[in-house]
Amino acid sequence: SVIARTQGVSMLLNMFYGPIANAAAGIATQVQGAVMSLAGNLVTATRPQIVKLYASQEYTTLFSILVNAIKLSFILLSICTIPLLTETGYVLKLWLKTVPDNTIAFCRLTLLFNLFANMSSFIVTAIHSTGRLKRMSLINSTLYLSVLPVTWVLFKNMDLIWGPYLYNVVAVFFGMLSNAWTVHLYFKEFSFAKFVCRSLLPCILLFALVLSVSLIVTQVIEEGFLRLVINVLLSALLLIVIGFYALISSDDRKKIINLIRVKLCRVA
Repeated sequence: SVIARTQGVSMLLNMFYGPIANAAAGIATQVQGAVMSLAGNLVTATRPQIVKLYASQEYTTLFSILVNAIKLSFILLSICTIPLLTETGYVLKLWLKTVPDNTIAFCRLTLLFNLFANMSSFIVTAIHSTGRLKRMSLINSTLYLSVLPVTWVLFKNMDLIWGPYLYNVVAVFFGMLSNAWTVHLYFKEFSFAKFVCRSLLPCILLFALVLSVSLIVTQVIEEGFLRLVINVLLSALLLIVIGFYALISSDDRKKIINLIRVKLCRVA
């Protein structure tokens, strides 16, 4: 189903819009891979711990680590994503000189897809630890495969070349919610409502806030390397500071501060 979602859309792009559109899609895929590699390392690092905690039936600790990992990876991914969203055109011109049509739209929608796909990957790890994959696989596979008929309709009747990328963002978002609900069904210790209200919504609000500030910067400062640097530094500062106080619990903040103090004392 994943292959159908990616290669199937590429085939339809080639059929309806030709190789130039496929070239734009290929560039978007490269950008996606580069950004996701950062967050992928965190997923790899937490997977053994989640499985170990499930095996020892320490479910409360498991979901505490799961939620914290989701928040941390969201902040890290947003540090890369927000400047790229607002400076997509400039970054692509620096990289490619000549940017194919629709590349900017493809890249932006792919970056948004990354955010929810990365959050979902942590939840999927918790489901994998149980070995009960049928429900999750059926729902996610159906969502992934549905992009093919939707893409054909969008290309054939509406001429929306960026339509499948927007649909993928919507599909992965609802897939993530479905995965979270599946975990809720399997474990009474995991509250779906708390996940949405205390993790998902705060992450989205933080992202929207910092993105808005970044967009204001693009309106105030002329396009160029200086604006890119300002956007990167300002976005990172806001995400780290606001995320530290808005997304992380007071107990976890104290642990982080104590850890930093210990590290600094060792260096000194």
